[in-house]
Amino acid sequence: MAVKDFKQSSTLLMKFNMGVDARGNDIIKVVNLRKVKPQADHQAVFETAQSISTLVDGNLIEVLRQEVLELVNE
Repeated sequence: MAVKDFKQSSTLLMKFNMGVDARGNDIIKVVNLRKVKPQADHQAVFETAQSISTLVDGNLIEVLRQEVLELVNE
């Protein structure tokens, strides 16, 4: 039997370097945007992250996309 996947939800995670603390360690801020359309292609999601990053004081260092899939045995 074949297993099929169905996209249920998607979340965009952006990591920003906000500078350094008193000990010289990087200060990392993570911004999560839920309810990203599961059908949105990766390029559009990445471009959206880049646009949003212009509104944040820190430097965008990583863009992640987290997806939840339902697996059905057919």
